[in-house]
Amino acid sequence: WRRSPPSELGTLALDILPGLSKHAPPHQPALLQMFLSSIEHIDLQVASAVTSTLPPADSELLRSFLLDVMLYTHTSPPKDSPNDPPPLPRGMSAEGLARLEAKCQCVGDAKPFLLGRKLPVAKAVCEHLLSSEDALPILLVAVHGPHSHEVRKVGEEGLKCRLGRADLESDGVLRELFALVLGTPTQAQSAGSSEE
Repeated sequence: WRRSPPSELGTLALDILPGLSKHAPPHQPALLQMFLSSIEHIDLQVASAVTSTLPPADSELLRSFLLDVMLYTHTSPPKDSPNDPPPLPRGMSAEGLARLEAKCQCVGDAKPFLLGRKLPVAKAVCEHLLSSEDALPILLVAVHGPHSHEVRKVGEEGLKCRLGRADLESDGVLRELFALVLGTPTQAQSAGSSEE
């Protein structure tokens, strides 16, 4: 995979997407990581045509994975208990973090690689890799997350283009935006019980 020329990588990456949800769940992170490692080599006009015809399950897998990439940040264990595991990045689930850090297409530590993937992901999403409704949460995280200036700038440009096209009243968009702000019902319940 890594030895392929860039133009071939872009084509191979798009070939991964159709039928992604039909692969065994343990194989899905590896396939998504392969896509992530070559996202900047994709012809985005071809990608838009491919992603617009994906079944809903494949689109959801791709969208949630790219959102997890944008939510990913490096966290450290608490200073008062350094043997504890580091906390999850804000907005990410334990499953999302495990999916990102597993099967990473990098040599060495996955953290710098994943942090470096944010700009290519933001550019691809800005350039119509996903529908406006699917792109909106990712671009909002790009603008408001702890990212570099370049990632924020690309996110702002994408939002300017996409806000007018997105159906802001669709159930999927509203559900995703509420989950980003409030967490999932499980996260909200556990937060509520810890406050008691």
